[in-house]
Amino acid sequence: MNNFNQKPFKEQVKIGLLSILMTIILSYLVITLTS
Repeated sequence: MNNFNQKPFKEQVKIGLLSILMTIILSYLVITLTS
């Protein structure tokens, strides 16, 4: 049961980090293109 509960949490953390990374990259691209 513990392994089953831990897996979704790791997936959520991975997705969260990926979304943060994507937003940083997108904002960086917007800043470089607009300036």
